[in-house]
Amino acid sequence: LEPGLLAIGVLPMDDEQRAAVEADLRERIDLADVPAPSAPAYCEVAQASLRAAFEAVSLQVFIAAPTDPIDAIRARNWAIANGVPIEPGVGCPEEVLTDAGEEDETIFPIEASAIYEVTSPEPGDTIYGPTPIIGTARWDPERVWYYKLEISQGTIANEWITFGETHEAQVSDGVLEILNADALPPGPYTIRLVLVRRDGNFLQPILIPVTISDVPIEEDDGSP
Repeated sequence: LEPGLLAIGVLPMDDEQRAAVEADLRERIDLADVPAPSAPAYCEVAQASLRAAFEAVSLQVFIAAPTDPIDAIRARNWAIANGVPIEPGVGCPEEVLTDAGEEDETIFPIEASAIYEVTSPEPGDTIYGPTPIIGTARWDPERVWYYKLEISQGTIANEWITFGETHEAQVSDGVLEILNADALPPGPYTIRLVLVRRDGNFLQPILIPVTISDVPIEEDDGSP
């Protein structure tokens, strides 16, 4: 990954779980000296808990939070309010891990309202030419309207451009969209998968940093 980006195994939290986390954060921090912290949409899954919640855990790319605790709170509050994926900095409570381990995976969390991921390309991949974006986009149709794929030049994205179309049809482990990478100048880019809610807001996007090459990628055939 590029400097300043982190790949973290996370689980979504619903409104009630976020409220409990936020209350705990505010109880542990002296609010006279720092801003009141907001709870993120996701919590981080510790390595020891990965097995119990493996099927529900998604590996997502986040911007690293500042190392200074007060700066980190300010940065997270801004990122949460503006839909920017920043390192959650919150471990998953036992209740979230328990819910993730349940067999019924068709019930979408209230906050996330969806199960969505990009499996190819992977963060850090180099791509060339027409590139299928592979992954899953499933959601509660009463809460989520459609998904789209966007791209921005650079690893710290500022201007997002939708490529392809918006999609109201759900996809499970299939082609989400095709990126014509050969139509773009070579260099670092960030792709993101965005699910748009029916109220016009969107869920926290999944970011995939890639490098677009101006020459075909030679695949390793395993020969010496």
